[in-house]
Amino acid sequence: MVDVTIVYQADPLGKIAGGIDSFIRGILRWAPEDIDFSLIGVTTDPELRPVGKWTYCSVGGKEYRFFPVLNYSNPSKRGMVPLVVRFIAGILRYQPHHLGDIIEFHRIEPSVIFYYDPRPKTIVFHSSVFDLYYRNSDILWCRFPRLYLLIQDILIGRFSTIYSVREDVVTWYRERYHKIGDRFRFTPTWYEPEVFSALDSVKRCEIRKSIDVLQDDRMIVTVGRLDKSKDPILLLDAALELFKKSSNIKLVYVGDGVLRSVIENKIRSYGLNERVVITGILSPDKVAEIVGSADVFALSSAYENMPICILESLACGVPVVSMDVGEVKRVVKNGLNGVVVKERNSKSFADAIEEVLEYSRKYSGRPCIDSVADYQPQRVLAPIYENYRRLYGGLNR
Repeated sequence: MVDVTIVYQADPLGKIAGGIDSFIRGILRWAPEDIDFSLIGVTTDPELRPVGKWTYCSVGGKEYRFFPVLNYSNPSKRGMVPLVVRFIAGILRYQPHHLGDIIEFHRIEPSVIFYYDPRPKTIVFHSSVFDLYYRNSDILWCRFPRLYLLIQDILIGRFSTIYSVREDVVTWYRERYHKIGDRFRFTPTWYEPEVFSALDSVKRCEIRKSIDVLQDDRMIVTVGRLDKSKDPILLLDAALELFKKSSNIKLVYVGDGVLRSVIENKIRSYGLNERVVITGILSPDKVAEIVGSADVFALSSAYENMPICILESLACGVPVVSMDVGEVKRVVKNGLNGVVVKERNSKSFADAIEEVLEYSRKYSGRPCIDSVADYQPQRVLAPIYENYRRLYGGLNR
């Protein structure tokens, strides 16, 4: 039996918005019988999953051991001290024991604690080194990119396998660290087919009604944190362009974050309370229902890698309009299942959304669903599980 310990500030049973949390939840849920997992993370419910104690939890019928080192019951708020720093401090304070045969990280900073640990280590990079140089980024390391790269240079050699969810980043890593170039691998993200699928007309009407969207309305939806990286203001500005042309367009934000109050103030100032909805953070099941009831999914992000929300929308049969970021063009094809927008301005974004809404029968349904057939978890995760077995086999030679 292979025993893997994941170290990341996640709570698979909590409502924490973000692709990394979905990624980890999938790894746990789809694990084969010969691989066991434990997770050192954070708790969103300290009564059920108390800080500093091992708890047995289950996601999708798969059991894992959970050791939260920090109470994170209000993930919508950003504290003065970065979460990763508090997370590292929590690990040092509670010193969780009984780690697995392999240790996996989803951010590089916590691995410093395990620098001298002899067990094989893997890491998945969900962000790009290129994002460190985006001038409007809200990533703290953007203020100190050289320091981040220095830390990475020191730690990177301690990993047996290094994944990135962006293929050009893998190329960059192999060139920078050519002596260990064979350790770097690209892995796409995936969607959960049991959660994200096309809705029937009755269910679709029911969900739209629950968020005050009329059946004749054209519904635009987006999912993600309301912060600078997702640039939700650009989407709102694009919606304003569309509102001027049509009275039956609604915009729905699924998520929460530091820019929520800014968006709400702008909504009030333009008198758009009846046309824009902010749901807050929802469970994956609820997210799937709202996405599946939309006419178009819009991604206005300033930067991305391979956003899971794009795959989830397409799996629901909902076409996508996205800025040209990360690996979006891997699945979103102009004229087939959506539009990738190259010019970063509200008018270009609005024009693309308008096109998809106007020709929704052409874009929606089967062209979307077929485009993500290769991104189901069993297929995508198989090489990751096989790598655990390979590393474990190396321990027993």
